[in-house]
Amino acid sequence: MANTKPLAEQVVFTQAGVGAVARTIADKGREWVSVKDFGAVGDGVADDTAAIQATIDSGANRIYFDSGEYLVSSAIELSGTGIQLYGVAGATKITSATVKTIVQLGGLTDAVIDGLVFETSVNSATEFVGGLVSAENVQLSNVRFCFCTFTAPNSNSNGVKIVNETSATADRIIFDECTFEGIQRMGVEFQNHEFDGTYRYFGVVINRCSFKSLGVGAGYGYAISLSGLGRGCVISQCSFDGVKLGIELVGASETTVTANKFRNFLAAGKPLSFTGALTMYRNRVDGNTVETEAPAATYIWTQQDLVMSGNYWMQGTSEVIFRDVKNSRISNEYYDTSGVNAVFVEGTSTDNQFISCYISNARAGTNYATFRTSGVGTTATRLIGCHIVQGTGGVSLDAINSAETATTFFHKTGTTSALSNTPMRLGRRVPYGISKTAGAATMSTSVAIDLGTSSSWVPAVINVRVASAKADGSGGGYTNNTIFVRHVTGSVEVMGNVVSGTAANLTITPSVAGNAITLTCTHASVSGPSFGFMWDIDVSSTNSPIIS
Repeated sequence: MANTKPLAEQVVFTQAGVGAVARTIADKGREWVSVKDFGAVGDGVADDTAAIQATIDSGANRIYFDSGEYLVSSAIELSGTGIQLYGVAGATKITSATVKTIVQLGGLTDAVIDGLVFETSVNSATEFVGGLVSAENVQLSNVRFCFCTFTAPNSNSNGVKIVNETSATADRIIFDECTFEGIQRMGVEFQNHEFDGTYRYFGVVINRCSFKSLGVGAGYGYAISLSGLGRGCVISQCSFDGVKLGIELVGASETTVTANKFRNFLAAGKPLSFTGALTMYRNRVDGNTVETEAPAATYIWTQQDLVMSGNYWMQGTSEVIFRDVKNSRISNEYYDTSGVNAVFVEGTSTDNQFISCYISNARAGTNYATFRTSGVGTTATRLIGCHIVQGTGGVSLDAINSAETATTFFHKTGTTSALSNTPMRLGRRVPYGISKTAGAATMSTSVAIDLGTSSSWVPAVINVRVASAKADGSGGGYTNNTIFVRHVTGSVEVMGNVVSGTAANLTITPSVAGNAITLTCTHASVSGPSFGFMWDIDVSSTNSPIIS
């Protein structure tokens, strides 16, 4: 009897290599499905909407778009599990002259969209809150966009818009090496505006993406907006060139913004805007660079347990404003402005440390303070080992409410002539164990630190911990002191002494003479035949301190 199967199901293919098994040509061919298998043309003239949708609806998991321009007249609907769309990066375009949304996402899991250009040529200044790729209240998990381009130069709309305001969430949505160019509203926007305490987007990663010429028309010109409660996101190694706003966080917590570059802002542009009524927790901002002046103030608001390190902020006639920021650590930062204050701390900001930062408004030529705090709720702002360069006629530090001053500035770094862009460096950490016979009610021991010589005022920070106990290990405790000083040859000034610890009877008292500061530790209510002290000293100074 003749074989009635199609020839492709009769002919066998065997891959080269040990262990390869025989498969039919038909089976091999179905590994990849092309949209052209379902009638797509890709010439920019024929309407390929139905052909693309039929390919997706066929159940194929790996769908290929050959290079070309695929015209659509309505949004392509994409949902399912494990689907992968591949094009030729920069050469495969899905475009429309009639609709602003090219792809509408349904529930989607474990998906890859790679090498496609999404474009609309619709000309409309009317704000459209959707995107070239849109999703609204559907479950999204592990969806990756790679080497894709999003462009809508004449439409006030978004590149990608993801809304989650029901029980559905967006989890692990990744953009890797994508380009957003000519977008008028927002490049990438995640929205959760329920404000009911529920986090709805997680693990968004935007990595090595490029945002160019956003908001040139009537739109917002925001590159990235994470709005409403979300957490665990990463924005890294992206470039922002010609935007009104680089990154907006309004409610995003545990988010890392790292190693991004900003340049050529549009009017009233800025790199970051962290604002809103929702407190954001444990965010991290490090290694970012503003390469050209930002015309508008950078906002760092409503943050708790924020960590910022190694960022370079170049502001125009504007400042970096910290508002309602609590218990945060800002270190090794570079703040440079051509106008007003360089750093402004306000609102109910408390327990924040600025460590080894360079802060300058020398280019301003105004009488503004370089570093300013404002508001009776702003307390315990610590400047530790910072270099402050003041503008002509201005002052280095001020507090608008005089009652703040004592609790605001624990360390000042002197006058303009004393300051330079020399980073602080660690001196030496040396433990000392000293035992003495306890013949009196109080016992004390001292350590001297020679801070060296300097022709101008130099800041230093001394962190000291002393533990004490009797010979049998009882009756002990410890005290921690952070002592802020400045010194010049022949003179040392103690600017502040912040104390914490568990031993009520254990105190450290600083005294100065010449180039040295002596720390005397006293323990009251000593009893027993012997008593021990253990010093742990850490000195940060541009000189080389000697501990003896």
